[in-house]
Amino acid sequence: MSKLERILAHRWRSVFLVCVLVALCGVAAVLWARIDAGDRRADQFATEADRRGEAVSTLARDVRTLRAQVRSHGDTPAAPDPSDAVDDLVSRERVPAPTPGSPGAPGADGTDGKPGRQGEKGAGGRNGDQGDTGEPGEPGPTGAAGADGEQGPEGAAGAAGPPGSNGANGSDGARGSDGAGGAAGPEGPAGPTGPAGPRGERGPRGETGEAGSPCPDGYSLQQPPGDPDALICRRTGVTPADPAPALLLLAATLPRRRTPGAAG
Repeated sequence: MSKLERILAHRWRSVFLVCVLVALCGVAAVLWARIDAGDRRADQFATEADRRGEAVSTLARDVRTLRAQVRSHGDTPAAPDPSDAVDDLVSRERVPAPTPGSPGAPGADGTDGKPGRQGEKGAGGRNGDQGDTGEPGEPGPTGAAGADGEQGPEGAAGAAGPPGSNGANGSDGARGSDGAGGAAGPEGPAGPTGPAGPRGERGPRGETGEAGSPCPDGYSLQQPPGDPDALICRRTGVTPADPAPALLLLAATLPRRRTPGAAG
């Protein structure tokens, strides 16, 4: 046996007692929690009962006030007194609400009370609303015709009436003779150029014409002075100038030809 087992063997009664005490404490704690929860619930029920008692008391007081107002106008209230409509209303109106006990024994019948005094005359009621309009009555008999009155003055002329519709077309007359022809009028302006027509077929080749002038427009072939074998293009209508200075200048610029016998 271990040391722990030997200790438990000698002191098992003390350990058992401790366990029992712990179990009893747990049971007591659970019971106390349940009782406390029940007390809190009972307090909530009592608070709610008080609120309902206050509401019932307020409603009953308001109903009695309304009944008194209706009676003061000479009318009969439609709602009965709250004490007559609800059994044991006085105990339900009491705040805080008492805890209902067991029903007691029925009491003996009381003696009849004295008749109450006659109430005061109420104020006059207000005038009623105006009723709906009745249906119209049947029309009366037609009266006798009156005497003819005097003739009135002549009225003003009325406005002209609308024009009448056109009459039917007449038949065509006989055709007249043709008149003499009038003088010819002036020639009218030329009309716009018409569109170009289609290209015609190529015609036969014509004869060869004369050779044209090689000079440009405004110029013609002319014989220069002093050179009958030449033709040059000169402006038409211009008088030829003296060629002597030009010939001298040309002769001076040309290189001279040396003959074989001229050396020395």
